[in-house]
Amino acid sequence: MALSSRVGPIPYTKVPEAVGQTRKVVLEVQKINVEPGGDIFLHPDTDKIDFQVVIPGSFREFFPKNPEFYYQGKKVRVNGLIEQKGTAYRVVVKNQTQITVIKW
Repeated sequence: MALSSRVGPIPYTKVPEAVGQTRKVVLEVQKINVEPGGDIFLHPDTDKIDFQVVIPGSFREFFPKNPEFYYQGKKVRVNGLIEQKGTAYRVVVKNQTQITVIKW
Protein backbone atom coordinates (compact mmCIF):
# COMPACT_ATOMS: atom_id res chain seq x y z
CA MET A 1 0.00 0.00 0.00
CA ALA A 2 1.49 3.33 -1.05
CA LEU A 3 1.75 6.09 1.51
CA SER A 4 0.12 9.40 0.64
CA SER A 5 0.41 13.03 1.65
CA ARG A 6 -2.16 12.29 4.39
CA VAL A 7 0.61 10.59 6.34
CA GLY A 8 2.75 12.92 8.45
CA PRO A 9 5.79 14.70 7.02
CA ILE A 10 9.11 12.89 6.73
CA PRO A 11 12.62 14.28 7.09
CA TYR A 12 14.46 14.62 3.80
CA THR A 13 16.83 11.83 4.84
CA LYS A 14 13.94 9.35 4.47
CA VAL A 15 13.04 10.21 0.84
CA PRO A 16 14.85 7.19 -0.67
CA GLU A 17 12.23 5.01 1.04
CA ALA A 18 9.38 7.05 -0.48
CA VAL A 19 10.31 7.38 -4.18
CA GLY A 20 7.17 7.40 -6.31
CA GLN A 21 4.99 8.60 -3.45
CA THR A 22 3.41 12.00 -2.89
CA ARG A 23 4.65 13.04 0.55
CA LYS A 24 5.36 16.05 2.71
CA VAL A 25 9.09 16.44 3.31
CA VAL A 26 10.77 18.69 5.88
CA LEU A 27 14.19 20.25 5.42
CA GLU A 28 16.24 23.34 6.22
CA VAL A 29 17.36 25.10 3.06
CA GLN A 30 21.16 25.38 3.31
CA LYS A 31 22.15 25.93 -0.32
CA ILE A 32 20.37 27.38 -3.34
CA ASN A 33 21.49 27.41 -6.92
CA VAL A 34 19.88 28.78 -10.06
CA GLU A 35 20.46 27.04 -13.39
CA PRO A 36 20.96 29.04 -16.62
CA GLY A 37 17.39 28.14 -17.70
CA GLY A 38 16.05 29.72 -14.51
CA ASP A 39 15.28 26.55 -12.53
CA ILE A 40 15.88 27.07 -8.81
CA PHE A 41 17.25 24.22 -6.68
CA LEU A 42 16.85 24.30 -2.88
CA HIS A 43 19.17 21.92 -1.01
CA PRO A 44 19.45 20.80 2.63
CA ASP A 45 22.69 19.72 4.29
CA THR A 46 24.23 17.96 1.28
CA ASP A 47 26.51 15.72 3.39
CA LYS A 48 23.64 13.38 4.28
CA ILE A 49 21.74 12.78 1.03
CA ASP A 50 21.39 14.45 -2.37
CA PHE A 51 17.88 15.88 -2.09
CA GLN A 52 16.60 18.92 -3.93
CA VAL A 53 13.43 20.92 -4.17
CA VAL A 54 13.08 22.20 -7.72
CA ILE A 55 11.18 25.34 -8.67
CA PRO A 56 11.02 25.33 -12.47
CA GLY A 57 11.96 28.73 -13.91
CA SER A 58 8.70 28.88 -15.85
CA PHE A 59 6.77 28.72 -12.53
CA ARG A 60 8.88 31.31 -10.66
CA GLU A 61 6.08 33.90 -10.80
CA PHE A 62 3.92 31.70 -8.55
CA PHE A 63 6.37 32.02 -5.64
CA PRO A 64 7.49 34.87 -3.37
CA LYS A 65 9.66 37.50 -5.02
CA ASN A 66 13.25 36.27 -5.37
CA PRO A 67 12.66 32.69 -4.15
CA GLU A 68 16.39 32.04 -4.50
CA PHE A 69 16.86 34.36 -1.49
CA TYR A 70 13.49 34.03 0.24
CA TYR A 71 13.93 30.37 1.27
CA GLN A 72 17.63 30.55 2.24
CA GLY A 73 18.21 29.30 5.81
CA LYS A 74 14.53 28.56 6.40
CA LYS A 75 12.93 25.33 7.48
CA VAL A 76 10.33 24.31 4.92
CA ARG A 77 7.77 21.60 4.34
CA VAL A 78 7.28 20.64 0.70
CA ASN A 79 4.44 18.56 -0.65
CA GLY A 80 4.83 16.65 -3.88
CA LEU A 81 5.88 13.54 -5.74
CA ILE A 82 9.27 12.24 -4.67
CA GLU A 83 11.32 11.38 -7.75
CA GLN A 84 14.77 9.95 -8.28
CA LYS A 85 16.96 11.40 -11.02
CA GLY A 86 20.31 9.65 -11.18
CA THR A 87 21.68 9.61 -7.63
CA ALA A 88 19.58 12.62 -6.56
CA TYR A 89 16.11 12.66 -5.04
CA ARG A 90 13.78 15.57 -5.64
CA VAL A 91 10.37 17.13 -5.39
CA VAL A 92 9.34 19.53 -8.16
CA VAL A 93 7.08 22.33 -6.89
CA LYS A 94 5.07 24.41 -9.32
CA ASN A 95 2.91 26.37 -6.91
CA GLN A 96 3.62 28.29 -3.71
CA THR A 97 1.04 26.14 -1.90
CA GLN A 98 3.42 23.18 -2.22
CA ILE A 99 6.11 24.78 -0.03
CA THR A 100 5.49 26.20 3.42
CA VAL A 101 7.98 27.95 5.70
CA ILE A 102 7.60 26.43 9.16
CA LYS A 103 8.82 27.48 12.58
CA TRP A 104 11.58 25.60 14.37
